[in-house]
Amino acid sequence: MDQVQYIEAMKAIEVPGILSYKNTETAPKPLADKFLSLLMALAFTALTRPDLACYIAALQRHAQTPQIIHLRRLNALVRWAQRNPVKLVYRPMQCLQTLEVHSDVGFRREEVDDHATGRSLHGANYLRLGTDGRGSNEHQTCHLLDWSS
Repeated sequence: MDQVQYIEAMKAIEVPGILSYKNTETAPKPLADKFLSLLMALAFTALTRPDLACYIAALQRHAQTPQIIHLRRLNALVRWAQRNPVKLVYRPMQCLQTLEVHSDVGFRREEVDDHATGRSLHGANYLRLGTDGRGSNEHQTCHLLDWSS
């Protein structure tokens, strides 16, 4: 199964009577198990979908005790991935022997039990630059070599 078919085959978590649940309620055990299963299936797609990696990492923080809001967010992410299929395509290019790295980090302060703590996320993209062979640098292209999130 290719990467697009794999994501298309995923099923969002059906929550009967979801409107009766509050966002901050802890998900019942059967829903928590489904959350973990779907989240891990989606995490596998990060091998070919780096655009999803930061959202998957954020949801993985809640893998053991998800709340209803996390189920809703996971369902929304799965539906978005299904509506926006993406494939990595490496077109032929003349390498410029240049490696470009884009890196960023984010931090969010949180208050837990009367003391400050925080969450951070670091990401990086490693690109090999080149041209498409049409003779000018106007037509630059790149190959994504690796990424982290």
